[in-house]
Amino acid sequence: MAKTYSMPSSPEDESNRQPIQLPVELWRHIIAISTNLPVPLDVPVNYFAHFSIDQYAYEHEIALSTSTKLSLLLVSKDFYALSIEHLYQHIVFPNYEYFINLSENLRVSEKLAENMRIWTTGVDICVLFFTTDEVRCLDAVVDILSSCTNLVHLSLDLRFTSKENRTPSTMILDASWHSCRTLRTIQWGLDSPFLCTNWCLRFPHSQRYGRDTSPITDFRLS
Repeated sequence: MAKTYSMPSSPEDESNRQPIQLPVELWRHIIAISTNLPVPLDVPVNYFAHFSIDQYAYEHEIALSTSTKLSLLLVSKDFYALSIEHLYQHIVFPNYEYFINLSENLRVSEKLAENMRIWTTGVDICVLFFTTDEVRCLDAVVDILSSCTNLVHLSLDLRFTSKENRTPSTMILDASWHSCRTLRTIQWGLDSPFLCTNWCLRFPHSQRYGRDTSPITDFRLS
C-alpha cells in the first residue's frame, strides 16, 4: 500500500489531515496513464543510462529531467519500482548517438541489460543518414535487438550503404530471430537487399502487408 493525504477543507483542518491508503495497482494505473507519450525518451540518452545504472540518481538529477516518465520515476524509491517498466517499455531512437550510447552501456551494466530484457516490448530505430562508422552502428543495433527478448513491436528505418557479402539486413534478422521470438509486428525499412522468404522461413506464420510506394514493409505475426 502507498500513502497519500486528503486535502483539508480549510487551513484550520491542516492538523487533522489523515493519510489515505491507495493500492499499489492504482498507482500503477495512474503512472501508466501519465506516461503514455508518443516519444518515451525525450531526454539525452546518457541520463537514461545513468538512471538505469544507479536507481538512486534521482536525489541529484531530478532537475535535469524533462520527461514525464523520468519525472515520475524520480519521485521516490517506491515510484521508481512502479515506473521503471514504463520507462523501458517502448524505446525510440531518433538518431545514431542514442543506440550507440545505449549499446555501450549494455556491455557494462547488468542492471540495464536486465531491465531491457524484462520490460522492453517496443523498439523504433529511424536513422536516414549515418555520420559515423556503419559497422559500429550495425553492431549497436544487433546488440540492442539481442538484449530485447520480450520484443513485440520492431520498427527499423535504416540507410546502410555497405556492400559486404553478408548484408546488414541479414545480421539484424539473425539477431531478431535468436532473441526476439515474441515479435508480432515488424516495420522493415532497409536500403540493403532483403528477401521476404528469409523472414518467412524464420517466422513461418507471418503475413505480409505490402506498400507499393514505400520502402518499408509491414509484417504481422500470428
